[in-house]
Amino acid sequence: MKLLYEIILIVFTGLVIGCTNSTYQPLKSSIGYWDNVIEGYSNSFNIGYKGAEWVNESKEEEERVIDFTLLRSAEVAKSHGYSFFIISENKSYKEEKFIMNDKCLKELETKIPTCNRFKYIGSFSTVNFKDADNIKIANNVIQEGQYKDYNLYNANLIITSITNEYNLNVSPYSGDPKSSSGYNVYRAHRLESAIDIVDAKPHNPRD
Repeated sequence: MKLLYEIILIVFTGLVIGCTNSTYQPLKSSIGYWDNVIEGYSNSFNIGYKGAEWVNESKEEEERVIDFTLLRSAEVAKSHGYSFFIISENKSYKEEKFIMNDKCLKELETKIPTCNRFKYIGSFSTVNFKDADNIKIANNVIQEGQYKDYNLYNANLIITSITNEYNLNVSPYSGDPKSSSGYNVYRAHRLESAIDIVDAKPHNPRD
């Protein structure tokens, strides 16, 4: 009876969580964002966002997790007095779990299982800049120096774009996106997805 209860609980949990969207919040109950300064570098941070647990495989959910990691990166930049940042390292990944129930067991016998569930995790390292006045940029990409070929993100524009995209409450770090030189590598989803932008090569050309 105990085993039956555990199986039913797993199935029920899989059905409920499988339809859950991630929400933008500090890390709580395994969902949300976190950040910390990289030791020895006052302008560099590790930024993370953990998405909802064990959802159906979803490009939309993956996109949301990347967007929320970008949003937190921009908020951390602004909260420390920076207006721009680069993603020096992208370590985002997804975890996978098989949800066991009768339907899945049947499908497993036919070698077409469809009951895998996923958790998407965004993980960036960022380097931040007060302004972009002395940075040579073309098409939002740094053209020379230590960070040559990195995308440069405008923190104000990231915050404005993503809070509008997901109808989030106004960020306490919101600013006028036009006040910061106009560099913006974040584009509306209908033009180019955040995943494509964040995955653009290279993030760390020294690797």
